[in-house]
Amino acid sequence: MKLEDIAKITIDEVTAELEKIQKLDEIRGDIVSVEESVANRVENDDKSTIKPEFKDESVNSEIIFLKNLKERIGVLFEGLNSSDNSNMELKLDLTIKFLEFALANIEHRLTNLSK
Repeated sequence: MKLEDIAKITIDEVTAELEKIQKLDEIRGDIVSVEESVANRVENDDKSTIKPEFKDESVNSEIIFLKNLKERIGVLFEGLNSSDNSNMELKLDLTIKFLEFALANIEHRLTNLSK
């Protein structure tokens, strides 16, 4: 498998992961609006019963994200450690772009968690 093929596969996986993240963010927004409407309708509702469920979902989502990120980083390092030293500039450029993407993605998720 060529480095270009690996890069294309990785980009496809990252794109799919971003789409999943966007869908989850939309679902989270819907959940928040539903929670607000329920809180407005019921004055004596115990809000602590709603929030832990949301936090459990959030934790599960983060666990899945971290496992996928770990797997992708492992594949990236396998490609860098391969005995084929040709295209080293391309490998490093791909690595830098992936790490920039991963950092931006992590920062985005951290800001979503802090909300």
